[in-house]
Amino acid sequence: MGFSSMIPLPSSSPSLSPYARRKNIIMGSPGYTDLVYLRTGIASKKNNIYSFSIVVLELVMGLEAFFADKGQVLPSMVVQMTKDADRMDVGELTNMVDPRLRGDFDVEEARALIGLVRLCLDKSTPAKPTASRMVETMKEKFSSFRSKTKT
Repeated sequence: MGFSSMIPLPSSSPSLSPYARRKNIIMGSPGYTDLVYLRTGIASKKNNIYSFSIVVLELVMGLEAFFADKGQVLPSMVVQMTKDADRMDVGELTNMVDPRLRGDFDVEEARALIGLVRLCLDKSTPAKPTASRMVETMKEKFSSFRSKTKT
């Protein structure tokens, strides 16, 4: 299931051809499309960083990206919860993690993932980490990731 949004191009540029002045249609899946992209219509490499972070958040929390019955997306529901991941006590952090794991997870890895996701959800595109920075962070923070990526 997807949705579309009409984003008008800036009309102040006289050099745009009539074809280029048409509205662009942006397609995406609810909950995965970067809100900055939806708001501005400006695509960047970091739009995918946002989408990747939503997948990570789904895996950590065991929730879906879009709640059709509430008309809400996962980031809007958890952005405040994830704000201080570095300062959360173990109980708060455990409450955020998918209960189906029954506590069988590394708390510090969960903390690092939630902190990384929080950076990716930033409303400012330049503040979002690059894909290479995310991989570096994962290698630094996650022992299980380090052992699988050594070559």
